[in-house]
Amino acid sequence: QYAANGEIDIVRDVTIKDVSCTNCQNGARIKTWPGGKGTIENIKFENMNVTNADNPIVITTHYCDNQQMDYCTSNGDESLTIKNIEFNKIIGSASSLGNPVINLNCSTSTPCEGITLSKINITPAAKSPANVCVNVVGSDKIAECQ
Repeated sequence: QYAANGEIDIVRDVTIKDVSCTNCQNGARIKTWPGGKGTIENIKFENMNVTNADNPIVITTHYCDNQQMDYCTSNGDESLTIKNIEFNKIIGSASSLGNPVINLNCSTSTPCEGITLSKINITPAAKSPANVCVNVVGSDKIAECQ
């Protein structure tokens, strides 16, 4: 994800299931640095309870850590390829921080694809904005993106 010295990162065939978090910053999350090279694919988040989560469901290809600015690039248009990600049976609630319940924010040149959400039942906070689905192939067919 750092794209240092031409490195390529690959994460595939991972299942995260039967997880609970209460008063947590992130529930089901994938983050990559802008400009990274590689692939994240076939990831499943299943049977999760995220109670009072700041970011219940999030994919971002624009992550940048203030403590490691050397890895941040100015090109947020491309990142790792993210595909075939499943979010299934995720319940809970969003915190009052004011973030969307679902935030899928992918890169312009490498949009996310094969994203599925099923049996999602997360209660938004009073000031939760609308869900975000940016640069997600097929987002027009994902009910939570409407």
